[in-house]
Amino acid sequence: MKKMILFLLAVGFFTGLYAQEKNVFKFSFNHQALAVKDLQRSADFYGKVLGLTEITNRTKIEGIRWFSFGEGKELHLISIL
Repeated sequence: MKKMILFLLAVGFFTGLYAQEKNVFKFSFNHQALAVKDLQRSADFYGKVLGLTEITNRTKIEGIRWFSFGEGKELHLISIL
C-alpha cells in the first residue's frame, strides 16, 4: 500500500513538473538605459563604431540620446554629469 501511495505521489509530482514547461516565462525588453560620463563620446561609439541609428529623444530631456537596435528595441544613453 505504501509503494502504491508513493508511486501515485511521484506520478502526480512529475506530471505537475511537465505541466509547468508548457507555461514557460518569456523575458523580453524594449529598451536599455546606460548612464555615461561623456555623452558625446559614448554616442559617437554607439553610432559610428557599432552602427546604431540615432532616433528622436521623445522625452525632450537634455542629456539623453536614443539609439535603435531595430525591431522596436532602443538604447538610451543618459549623461551622469
